[in-house]
Amino acid sequence: MKVFTLFFSFFFIFSGLIAQTITVINVVQDGQKLQILYDITGGTGNYEVSLFCSTDGGITWAGPLKSVSGDVGKNIPTGSNKKIAWAV
Repeated sequence: MKVFTLFFSFFFIFSGLIAQTITVINVVQDGQKLQILYDITGGTGNYEVSLFCSTDGGITWAGPLKSVSGDVGKNIPTGSNKKIAWAV
């Protein structure tokens, strides 16, 4: 079995000078999907969330990932218990 490590990066596009913080990032396997759980704190308004991954320690990145659903895309508000499902 081939084992590899995924490094995830969230990218946010926002207006204004108030910074947001991404916290409580957890990844849980759910069958053939990965559930990425996170919080967005600080800042105001809505954000655009995209998910990228790396299998080589962050040297190169693939994305934004397309087989995702949940709290990803445009108009994601700040808050807790955000979830992205990625069909790997």
